[in-house]
Amino acid sequence: MMKKYFPILAFITMFTGFLAGQVFFDVFESSAGQSSAQKKIYSHYEDLLRESVFVTDKSKSIAGNAIEAPIVIINFWASWCKPCLEEFPSLTALDEKFDDKQVQIIGINTDEADATKEVAKVLKNFSMKFPNVLDSDGVWLEKFMITAIPVSIIYYKGEVLEVSNGAKDFMAEEFLEDLNKKLKL
Repeated sequence: MMKKYFPILAFITMFTGFLAGQVFFDVFESSAGQSSAQKKIYSHYEDLLRESVFVTDKSKSIAGNAIEAPIVIINFWASWCKPCLEEFPSLTALDEKFDDKQVQIIGINTDEADATKEVAKVLKNFSMKFPNVLDSDGVWLEKFMITAIPVSIIYYKGEVLEVSNGAKDFMAEEFLEDLNKKLKL
C-alpha cells in the first residue's frame, strides 16, 4: 500500500520544499535592499548624471561630472503641478540652508514652450535661485524615464540615494539629518 502512494508523497514533499525555498528567496531578496529592476534604474540615473550637460534657463551649462557638491538633487516640476508647488518652499529653504559646494539642486521644468511667463512667475514667487532647465520638448523627461511629476532624484557622490515620487518635504528632520551625516556637519 505504501509503495502505491510513495510517488505522490515524494511529489508533495518536493513541491512543498520548492515553495518554501521560493518564499525564503523572495523574503530574503526583498529584505536585502534594492530589486534588480531598481538597481538598473538607479544605475541609469547615475550614468545620466555623469554624462549630462544641463543648460539652464539663463544659458549656463552645468556638466554633471563637474558638479563639486557631494549631494545633487534633480527636481522635475511644472508650473501647473500642485504637488510641485507644495514642495517648493522646502526645496528653496534647503537651497538657502546649504551652499552649492554642499548641495547642488537642479530644477527641470517640464512646461510646454508657451508657458514661459508662468514658469518665470513661479521662479519669482518662490524665490528659486537654483538653476532650472527648461524641458519644453520632454527630452529630459524621456532620458530619465519620468512619467509623473514631481520627482526628485537625490544623489550622493554620484550614486542615487533616493528617488522621491510626489511632493517631498526637503526640510523634514530625518532628511536633514541624513544630509548632515553625509556632509559630516
